[in-house]
Amino acid sequence: MISIAQTLGLTRKTAVFGASTAAMALTSFAIASLFHLPNAFWAPMAVWIVAQPSRGLLLERGVYRLVGTLAGAAVGFALLAAPLPTPLTLVLLASWAGGCAAFTHLTRASFGYAALMAGLTASVVLLPSMAADSGGAAIAMARVVCTLIGVICVIAMGLVLLPAPPQRELLNRVRGLTGDALQQLARRPAHASQQLPDGELLLTLTQLEQQLGPSHAGPLRRSSGALVSGAFVATTLSLLAMTRLTGQQPIPAALAAALNDAADTLGQPLDNGNATDALRRAAHHAQDFSPRLARLLARLEQAEIAGEAWLERRSPHRHLPHMVTLPTRKDLPSALIAGSASAMVTLMAGLLVAYSGWDNAWLPAMGLCTFTMVLSSMDVPQALAPRMLQGIIVGVSLAAAFRLWLMPHADGLGDIC
Repeated sequence: MISIAQTLGLTRKTAVFGASTAAMALTSFAIASLFHLPNAFWAPMAVWIVAQPSRGLLLERGVYRLVGTLAGAAVGFALLAAPLPTPLTLVLLASWAGGCAAFTHLTRASFGYAALMAGLTASVVLLPSMAADSGGAAIAMARVVCTLIGVICVIAMGLVLLPAPPQRELLNRVRGLTGDALQQLARRPAHASQQLPDGELLLTLTQLEQQLGPSHAGPLRRSSGALVSGAFVATTLSLLAMTRLTGQQPIPAALAAALNDAADTLGQPLDNGNATDALRRAAHHAQDFSPRLARLLARLEQAEIAGEAWLERRSPHRHLPHMVTLPTRKDLPSALIAGSASAMVTLMAGLLVAYSGWDNAWLPAMGLCTFTMVLSSMDVPQALAPRMLQGIIVGVSLAAAFRLWLMPHADGLGDIC
């Protein structure tokens, strides 16, 4: 049993996450069925799509899914109710979908997810409704309601079942690595040290930096804790560069002692006291040795003050050093490509539904819109498209097997649901 779990990459954490997600999927399906909503399976579909193993990522994705779904539904129902000719309606839908797809490349990925969902939901509302002989709006509303039920269920799972991210522990670990960098800088070339070598320290710092995003993820705006930890990461990298630049230049004894004192304080949890005074003294001693080092130590002092403010639930922004974060991603060429592709495919899909005379044309039309927008929102879609195809093949195969062998008596979708 253990070897099978290891082969599949299963751990206690992943098993609990999988079981929790399955439970929420069934719960959402039961709620949607209890209210006799058509196509109740849309509720668990939303659960599977939004579910994330990190509480912050799940809440972020869930909130933006809610925002995007409501915005897209509003646009879709407005177009459905407007007394416009069908070609103009489809052009407006294509323009909305193209604009949403383009926006995914003009903002950070988490907020771009809301734009992606807004474009998709408008198509979900409008295209099947155009194909329905009657009751199209009611079916579209049921789909939106099912999606909202699924998202609310998965958000509840994140709040109740997933552990809180170790934000304070990560900050203290990053501060400890900053202390290691200060000790490396303080030691004289002739003295051996038991500290981490540069390469190992840099690797550990990189691994911690990769955990900051998921741990501090959240909706609406970037976490203050991520900014504080990012300030320590950026300054520590600069300190490692200073270590190499001054590797053959002995550090004055007073400066070395001040750096070691600051390093010892940074090695302790921030709850036990900050290293502001020690860093200020080290910056004072560094003025004559290296003005650049003095500026770096002043930045660390600012980051330490910001960290203390964050722990006390005060705003750390005015204390943060400048130029410690990367600017928001704005990829205009990719935005133009994604917007154009999504708009053209959405228009073609709408024309297929409106004028082909095929009752089920909305099914392939929905697939065209969905996969075009999802792939166009990715930075490297050609790398992920084969994986998506593999997942689709497996999912369709399992669904076909379930339908043919486990439920051969079902005469229609209502019997299955």
